[in-house]
Amino acid sequence: PPGVGPENRFRAPILADSANPVFENPSGRNLDFALRYSNNVRLGPGSLDLAATWFDGTSRTPACTTGVVAVSCLDAIVAALGSPPGAPPPGASSDDFFAWLGANATEAQIAAVSAVPVPGLREFYPELRQIGLSAVYAHRDLQLKFEGAWRRSAGRSYFAGVAGGDYTWNDLFGTAHSMTLAIEYLHDGRDPAQGIPLFEDDVFLGLSYRLNNPLDTALRFSVTHDLGSKANYVTAGLSSRLSDRVSLDVSATHIDTDGFNDPLAFVRRDGFVELTLSVFF
Repeated sequence: PPGVGPENRFRAPILADSANPVFENPSGRNLDFALRYSNNVRLGPGSLDLAATWFDGTSRTPACTTGVVAVSCLDAIVAALGSPPGAPPPGASSDDFFAWLGANATEAQIAAVSAVPVPGLREFYPELRQIGLSAVYAHRDLQLKFEGAWRRSAGRSYFAGVAGGDYTWNDLFGTAHSMTLAIEYLHDGRDPAQGIPLFEDDVFLGLSYRLNNPLDTALRFSVTHDLGSKANYVTAGLSSRLSDRVSLDVSATHIDTDGFNDPLAFVRRDGFVELTLSVFF
C-alpha cells in the first residue's frame, strides 16, 4: 500500500493489523491486579533501594500472531527451498538453518524465499503473571543495579533481567566536567511465541560526558553487543542549549549485523543521523 516500503523507517518488516487485536481472554474483559512494595535500607557505607512487584492480568506488550499462535516463517521458507544439498536436516534449530542460508544461499534460492507470501499479523494480548524485583545499591559515585522478573504468558515461563552499574567521575581535569561509564548485561529468555526479544543475551556499554556549563552541553556514546550473533547497535549524540530558548540535539545510530535470523537484521540498513532544533516560547 502507499506509504509502506523500504524507504519508510523505522518499523518492523511486517506490519500488524492493530485495529483488530486478539485477546487470550475471549471476552476482552479482565480484572488486573498489581502490587508494589519498596524500601530503602542502609548497607555498609552505602544505601540499598529495593522494590518487589506482582502482576496478574492482561499483558500490555502484544505478540504478533495470526490468531493465538505466533507466526513462524521458517516452515514456509523451507518449503520454498525444497531440500537443497548441505542444508541442516529437518528438526534443526532455526539458528542453524538461517546461518547455513546466509552463508550458502544462491540467487535462485533468494528469489524463491522472496516470493514467499507475507502472512498478515494481528496483535495478540496474552494473560500475564509476573513477579519482579529491582535493587539499586549506591555508594558515593558508584551505583550497582539489578532489575529482573519471572513471567508466565502464552503457556510458557521465562526470566528477563538487567544487571550492571555505573560510575561517575566528577571535576575532571580541574573543571566542572563529569563523565559517567555504565555497563550492563541484558537477558531475555522469552519464547518467540511471546514476542521476539531484541536483547536476549547482550552487553551494554554507555559513556556520558557532561560539561556542566550554563548551556548543559553533553556528549553520549553507547554500544549494545549481542553475545550470540555478534551484532552491534551503536549510538552517539551531542546536545546543548544555544540560548535560553533554543536547544540543539544531534544523534546518530549504526547497526552492524549479519545473517537472516538476527532480531536486528530488518534494520541493518537503517543507520541514520538526526538533527533536532527546538525552540521554546
